[in-house]
Amino acid sequence: MKFNRLSLCAGLLCLAGCASTYPPTNFLKNSPSLTEGNHFRREYVRPGVNFMSYDKVQVLPVTLDFFENTDRVDHSVLPALAKIMREEFEKALAQGRTVISPDDAPDAKTLVIRPALVNTSASYNFIDIGSLVIGGAVTSGTTSVEIAVEDGLSGQILAAAAEKRKSKGRGLQREGKDTTVTSLPHAEIASRKWAKQLARLLAAS
Repeated sequence: MKFNRLSLCAGLLCLAGCASTYPPTNFLKNSPSLTEGNHFRREYVRPGVNFMSYDKVQVLPVTLDFFENTDRVDHSVLPALAKIMREEFEKALAQGRTVISPDDAPDAKTLVIRPALVNTSASYNFIDIGSLVIGGAVTSGTTSVEIAVEDGLSGQILAAAAEKRKSKGRGLQREGKDTTVTSLPHAEIASRKWAKQLARLLAAS
C-alpha cells in the first residue's frame, strides 16, 4: 500500500476543522439571543461594553451539568477534559490581565468566565499512518461549548458564545501535569481553539 506525502502529513498533524452550531441548552437561558458572530459561530456582545476596562479575569470550573449523552464517549474522562479546558482558557486569557482563583471574590474590574461543555462525539482511528510513526490514539469528532462572560460585580452578562467544532487530535503525554492527555484529544484541540477565540473577543474594546 502506498501513501503520498500529503496523506503522510495529514496523518501526522492534529487538524482543527470547521465550526458550526449545536442545539442550545438551558445554560445560556438568561443570555440575550445569540447571532452569527465574528469570533464564535454564535455569539452575543453587550452593546457599548469595553472589555479592556477589566484588568482581571476569573475562569470558573467548566460545568458538565448540561452535557448531553453521546455514544462512544467514555464519560469518566469528562472531568479531566473539563480541567484541561479551564487551563487552556486561563493560559490564553492571562495575556494582559491578572487571573484570579475561582475561590476569590470578583470585583467590578473582573471578567468572570463561565464555560459549559455540552457535547462531544468521537470516532477512534486506531489504524492511522501517523499513529504508526508517532504513536498515540487518534480521535476525530465534534465538541460543543457554551460560554458566558459576566461582570464580576453585577453578574450582568457582557458576552456569550456557543459553537460546535469538528476537529482531529492525537493523544500525547502532557509532562508536568497530574493527568495525561485524555482519550478525547480532538476535544482538547477544540478547547485550545476556543481559548484563543475567547481571548480575541475579550481583546476588543
